[in-house]
Amino acid sequence: MHAFGVAASEPAARHLALALGRIGRRARFVGATGFALADDLLALRRGDAVVVFQPGRALHELTVLVERARAVGARVVLVTDELGEQFGDRVDAVLTAPHTPTGITSEALTALVVADVLLLALTTLVEPGRWTPPTS
Repeated sequence: MHAFGVAASEPAARHLALALGRIGRRARFVGATGFALADDLLALRRGDAVVVFQPGRALHELTVLVERARAVGARVVLVTDELGEQFGDRVDAVLTAPHTPTGITSEALTALVVADVLLLALTTLVEPGRWTPPTS
């Protein structure tokens, strides 16, 4: 799994990658932009998942990342406030992480909550052969 986030979205992406690693899942944070992003894009493989935290501005890197993921057969989840309609037909799932209308809470707060929800969902998945039914 690759978690992409830059600027205010970086904490959520870092948090998700770190927490997934701690529960034994292969995960890496991607926060490069521009020319440096190419190295991270080379690591994408078929079957990988990419979680992109990008609230409102359609960075060029987002388009490049989504196109590269599609080219290699990776799946993409976009966590956003405003880009769902623009990218919805190019990604596998859009999760909304709205900003608070008051602006009182941190810009990254809802993205961190979504990251935790994804983490909790992944921890409930049972790997084949590792689960045995409870006995009465």
